[in-house]
Amino acid sequence: HLSFTQNRLLLILLGVLLPVLAGLNILSALQFNGRYHLPWTLADQLCQTSLPPVFFFTAAVPFVYLVCHEIKYGFSAPVILRYPNKSALWRHQTAQIAVSALLVSLYLYLSVLSAGKTLGLGNINWDSAASAYYARTQTLNTQESLLTVSLLFILSSFIGLLSSGVILLWFRWITGRFLPGFICLLTIGAMDIVGIPLLYSRLGLEHRRWLRTQELGGDLLLCLLVTVLLIAAGSIYAKRKDFLHEQQ
Repeated sequence: HLSFTQNRLLLILLGVLLPVLAGLNILSALQFNGRYHLPWTLADQLCQTSLPPVFFFTAAVPFVYLVCHEIKYGFSAPVILRYPNKSALWRHQTAQIAVSALLVSLYLYLSVLSAGKTLGLGNINWDSAASAYYARTQTLNTQESLLTVSLLFILSSFIGLLSSGVILLWFRWITGRFLPGFICLLTIGAMDIVGIPLLYSRLGLEHRRWLRTQELGGDLLLCLLVTVLLIAAGSIYAKRKDFLHEQQ
């Protein structure tokens, strides 16, 4: 069980930090309106929030901190002995991460939505030449709706957070520590930010990617497939895991 202090930290992290970061992100995006005199919408903001620099720092980093505290005490002898085998423990932990990833994805979406509505953003205007979408793609888009963008944003966020949590968990099982997992995720995030697509940039919904929705869907499916394979491989590895000499 988490202590009161740890619960308070998680409450601050999820209850305050994400909405504040979402609001600050929207305020910075509104500079687009002031600079180019084009309206910024909720659909634009969801696309912006999904991009590696923003998503990594506003969602992935807080999420792995949450996961760390969720499973920190899941390797103690009393907890391990509750399960019929170590694969069952692995499956339970990955299920915890999956549920948390979905909840945080929904919470991030609602944070962006509420902050945007508070600041008076419209829903979507991609069918107009006076839009951020047209400015960045030189095309009009009459097919997509805010609902479509919202669903893809939630799916993209879920895959990104699930992948991050599973990578962290993998390193915890292999090395007995969280630090190598944090270093790996920071490396992946940094490479995505500088333009080497590993994970987060493949899940980004920037405007130009809506011109090639098949490619976007393929990247989402690829990242999800790799994550599922990691979960399956982890279940196999867990059978051979020796906790005897692991320090708590």
